Amino acid sequence: YNERLGNYFTITFWIKPVNCSRKSEIILDLSNGPNIDQIIIGYDLCNPFAVVDCEDSSKAFLFSQDKISNTQWAHIGFVLNRNVLFLYVNGEIKAYGTE
Repeated sequence: YNERLGNYFTITFWIKPVNCSRKSEIILDLSNGPNIDQIIIGYDLCNPFAVVDCEDSSKAFLFSQDKISNTQWAHIGFVLNRNVLFLYVNGEIKAYGTE
């Protein structure tokens, strides 16, 4: 649990990457600076990822082994449920871990 981030939240969006050959494309960066309650969502060579980096040194890095297509829209979801983080792609859990 992080006092500033809370116990529960969900972030969802639709994406259709233009170019899957780029590394570490950031889609969303909600942060107060490096290592201060960061939430970063993006994709690396079309593999979605999510990072939570809290000021209290707790970190989570989620990386999907499944690529998203650059020819179709994909629905991405990032969920914090207590201290478990989930990364969804098109309604399927692709990665999870504890904060």
